[in-house]
Amino acid sequence: MIKKRSAGFTLLEMAIVMMIIGILFSIISLSGNLIMQARVRRLIVELNQYQKAIDTFRDQYQTAIPGDFSNAFAIWDTSCAPSAAACNGNNDSIIQWSNATTGVEAWLAWKHLSLSQLISGNYTGVATVSGQSDIGVNIPASTWPAAGVELYTGATTPSGATGLALQIAGANPGFSANNPTVMTPKEALALDIKMDDGIGGGGAIQAYNRGSSNTCVGTDNLTYNTQLSSKVCYIKYFLLWP
Repeated sequence: MIKKRSAGFTLLEMAIVMMIIGILFSIISLSGNLIMQARVRRLIVELNQYQKAIDTFRDQYQTAIPGDFSNAFAIWDTSCAPSAAACNGNNDSIIQWSNATTGVEAWLAWKHLSLSQLISGNYTGVATVSGQSDIGVNIPASTWPAAGVELYTGATTPSGATGLALQIAGANPGFSANNPTVMTPKEALALDIKMDDGIGGGGAIQAYNRGSSNTCVGTDNLTYNTQLSSKVCYIKYFLLWP
């Protein structure tokens, strides 16, 4: 007489199922980590390329900073803008931002770099909405998903120092509010470790939204809140000269 197999799982079968679930979980976790590391590597290459482009621009134009360059119209004429006032910066060693549509150095910087053939892409140098950065229009798209690259002076470190920085953040076209946060704290930390000191509020890589327990960096302005899985961070990369 054939004994009928009882319904349900044996301990061995349960162990096999749990082992398979564990393997799948490990594969998923590893895949996510590999994707993050690949994004970080691409962003590091991108930041270094922009650093090099700006350094080369300064070498070519007697330490002038793109966007702040006061002789731009004399070189590029109407390829830059309809008038000198709309093309030139004021040569005060600061990349200025203002709530305007034209004559804003933060957007002219990308126009100047493009006209110098130091970066790829074409950028308008102006805004369709006052004070608005539009990804792929007046600022470059970043390799980081849903982010653009802004360039300006005025980023401030916790020590009070200021300098020129590349900002990797989100920006929405039109009248909708900007949503700058594009990274999780874990992603921002991975970038910081590879490029800098791993300290959220120190060094060349600065992490923002910081200052409380529910943002990118904790109240100490140093430690990344890696327990958070949501995108609450954007970063600024301070260039190597003031």
